[in-house]
Amino acid sequence: RKDRLFFDVWQELELDAMGRPIMDPTGKLRLKPHHPIIQVLKTFIEDPGILKTWHNYSFDSHVLGNLGINCRGLGGDTMQMARLQHASRSSYALASLSTHQHVMAGITKLPLIE
Repeated sequence: RKDRLFFDVWQELELDAMGRPIMDPTGKLRLKPHHPIIQVLKTFIEDPGILKTWHNYSFDSHVLGNLGINCRGLGGDTMQMARLQHASRSSYALASLSTHQHVMAGITKLPLIE
């Protein structure tokens, strides 16, 4: 579907010789300077008019905040929805939820496109 966007910014972080992310003097994670997609992503994530659904929004917003991206337009959090649906579930990890028959009932799985 064209209305879904999944992304991972790990590949765009500057890493030290040990493979750890480098922080700038303000405590923000340092991004590779050459990648233009970060500004496009920042514009999208910071637009309050575009509602976005997250999984563990509090973590994602903290990590993106460290990248200088201020998350706006919260449309929902699937982890919180799962907690409301079944408060005693053993795991709320996205991988666990996406393989649970009851949670995924009626949902067609789409292939991952790299």
